[in-house]
Amino acid sequence: SAGKYADPTSGVLGDGLIGAAGAGVESFGFFVDQVELDLAKGFGENIRVRGDLDFYPITGGAGATPGRINALVASGTGDFIVEQAYTTANIPAGNGVELLVGRFNSGIGLDPADRNELSTVSFSSTNRLLLPHNLTGARFGYDFSDSFRWETFVVNDLADRAPAATTTIPSVGINAVYKYGSEGNMSWFKVTGAGGPETPGLKKHYSVLGDLALHHAMSDAAHLGLEGLYRQDNATVGATDNNQYIAGTLMLGYDFSDVWDGTLRYGYTWDLDTGPAAGGTGVAAANNGYAPGLAG
Repeated sequence: SAGKYADPTSGVLGDGLIGAAGAGVESFGFFVDQVELDLAKGFGENIRVRGDLDFYPITGGAGATPGRINALVASGTGDFIVEQAYTTANIPAGNGVELLVGRFNSGIGLDPADRNELSTVSFSSTNRLLLPHNLTGARFGYDFSDSFRWETFVVNDLADRAPAATTTIPSVGINAVYKYGSEGNMSWFKVTGAGGPETPGLKKHYSVLGDLALHHAMSDAAHLGLEGLYRQDNATVGATDNNQYIAGTLMLGYDFSDVWDGTLRYGYTWDLDTGPAAGGTGVAAANNGYAPGLAG
């Protein structure tokens, strides 16, 4: 598996599904990806707390990291992480402003947050390599109507970092979601923009990303998924190119029956500046400490 994919720790498309490492090594086995325990409690009509606890059957590290935590920036992940831990309060203004404080799923992109909601065995390369998955900070959300929702978030950074590695200036972003269609056959279109100085100790050299994602129900049985992304991580040292990435996903799904469905997915990812392999050195490692492991 290591000779075919950028991430040598994985047997399935570099997705954190651990297989045998080493060029030319083949392996087969059944495994448990993770066990997740979600806890939620409401206090009256306006206050709610939630915690998502993820347990993994393997120990994280530089060579084998559970789930989708970046081994290059994660610390102390082990075999347990707090995926989400937040409090929400509904502020009585207009249709109601939602204030969320804590650690939460970013909600960016086409793929869902949890693997059990995927229609494919692996997350897309766009999701794995170029999007933040969990954020720590505050988020404001407002539903202008049943169709349109706006979210603004202010967070430590856009990476799954341990608190000691966060930056001195927070990063910011927005999610805008438009829903359309009938109940039970809903479609949505999402626009995301985010950015900030992602290098600890520096107050410049920003990282920015923009993502467009569409889930369109073509009929009761067929649906289309589209995603396009641009990301740039600015160089933190002189005479070094900025990292620039372009990525896209096309997904076609069909429900053959109440039991069987099928999904065809095509993904495209391009590192315009030819960064190093995961864990290597060079352009990507020098820019905001971000090295997604793309090549070409």
